[in-house]
Amino acid sequence: MQPDEFSSHYKSTEMVVIGGLILTVVFTLLNLGSSVYSTKAIYTSDPNVTIGELNARWFRKAPFNWQGNTKAECQPATLSVGSSIFTANLGFRYTITGISAASDNEQSSSSAPSMQYRNDILRDCQVQNVFIFLTKVDWSTPPSKWNSWDDFRVTSTLWCIVMSDAGAMKVTMEAFQTNAQRNFDYIITDDPKTHASVWWGTRLLNAYLNGVLTAASQITVPSRQPPPVRGAMKYTPNPSNNETDDPGYNTEL
Repeated sequence: MQPDEFSSHYKSTEMVVIGGLILTVVFTLLNLGSSVYSTKAIYTSDPNVTIGELNARWFRKAPFNWQGNTKAECQPATLSVGSSIFTANLGFRYTITGISAASDNEQSSSSAPSMQYRNDILRDCQVQNVFIFLTKVDWSTPPSKWNSWDDFRVTSTLWCIVMSDAGAMKVTMEAFQTNAQRNFDYIITDDPKTHASVWWGTRLLNAYLNGVLTAASQITVPSRQPPPVRGAMKYTPNPSNNETDDPGYNTEL
């Protein structure tokens, strides 16, 4: 009986030793997989989709990665007040004039100097106002047969909702152009084939601005009053009209 008991005890010890070695190898590999790795930078235009695809790989999940330290992350860009940006349609250049938390109560929303941006879509954009500032090139008394209002500046203010790590943020931007009635360099890409909507929009905008200058040169002033040499026009959305195609959408002051 003693040899049998000794033999049985010996086999059990051998199994424990072998099993311990196997577990040691397995846990060592798992530990190496979660801690011994090299970081590789990937540049992407869609961070959210890229993060989702990379983190869905098998070696980033349990049991191969318990600690989650190999989770893919993207370094966001920083949008700050005063910085210049442009959108994917390669149209206007915008200058950020304000960043605040999106809230129904504008008085309670807190302002911020900057925010983290992951190339998310700009949502619910609304134009606040458009200013047209005019300057006369001479002192002739209107109406005149020529366009004497040749110098002008157009400033447009709008805001959009942008998602960030801190939640929805309200970003206020400003676009401006000067003396654009004869050129189209105020947009980034002026190509009727690749950016037809932007190209056509600039033609309509320049035609409208030329009409404004022509109308300004035909105004009349009371006698014995000096002719105006500067002027300003302000356009704001009409709160009672949501149809952007309606001429009454904007109110002129």
